[in-house]
This record gives sequence, C-alpha cells and structure tokens, in this order.
Amino acid sequence: MLPTHKFFAVCLLQSCAFGLTLFSGGAQNAIAAETSACPAGYRSSLDARLTNAADQGPEALRRFVTRTRMIYEFDYSGAAARADQFRQADACKVEVASVK
Repeated sequence: MLPTHKFFAVCLLQSCAFGLTLFSGGAQNAIAAETSACPAGYRSSLDARLTNAADQGPEALRRFVTRTRMIYEFDYSGAAARADQFRQADACKVEVASVK
C-alpha cells in the first residue's frame, strides 16, 4: 500500500505544479494581450537615436540620416516613418498605462 500512496502523492504534487504553471502563464498572457495592442517599441539603440534626432527637428534628422545612410541603409522618408512608428508606440503605452 505504501507505494500506491507515494504514487498518488507524486501525482498530486505534479498536478499542482502543472496547474500553477498554467495559472502563471495565463497571467503573463493577459499582460501580453494588453501590451500587444500597442506596436513594438524601440528594438535597438539605433531606434532610440533615430527618434531622438527626429525629436530635435527636421534638420537634425536630415543630418543623422546623411551621416548614417550608408551604414543602416535607410533614406529620409523611411527614417521619418520609423520615428513616427516609435512615437506612436510610446503614446499607446502611455495611454494604456493611464487607463489602468
């Protein structure tokens, strides 16, 4: 009888561990669902530098693109669109945070 009790005890512990794993995964999925409504934020330091240059004005963005266009292979319009994408992501995250 003793091995049967050990078997059931191990099964109970494993099912509890499995249930906790599912529960914690569900909480993470809920958080991910809230933030997935927003587009992705900065992916690299280049993205932050690009947005910083765009925030300083069109002349600063033009200088940044001119200096780095051969390295990163983007043009002025692509850089401006990319900076706008990150601004929208930041604005969306602020809006989601203010709703909570």
